[in-house]
Amino acid sequence: MSDCRSSCECEAECCRITDFRRLVHSLVQEINDLEEEIVRWRQVLIKYLPPQEAEGLRSDIFSNLAGDYAADEAYQFLIERMYNGQDPMENDEHVGRMIRLRDGVDDTTLTL
Repeated sequence: MSDCRSSCECEAECCRITDFRRLVHSLVQEINDLEEEIVRWRQVLIKYLPPQEAEGLRSDIFSNLAGDYAADEAYQFLIERMYNGQDPMENDEHVGRMIRLRDGVDDTTLTL
């Protein structure tokens, strides 16, 4: 009797891994979208705060967003395998949008 699993079992496992990769990608994208939304609304709020509080929020506009997973071994594995070594939570597009949102100049900036 062979120790190898049947091809059906291997295919099922590959499908689960593919599903897991899709899920992780979706979750990362959702985290990035939520970070952008938080900064977008903080920028709006700044306009309605007293000057001293507005300055405090302006300087802390990126505070308490998603955690830093860079030191996590599993996250590093995902970055290498799924994103060719580029951290999807720190990619140029996301970082650029966050800076534009902070400055109130992104095309998705809210104007109330």
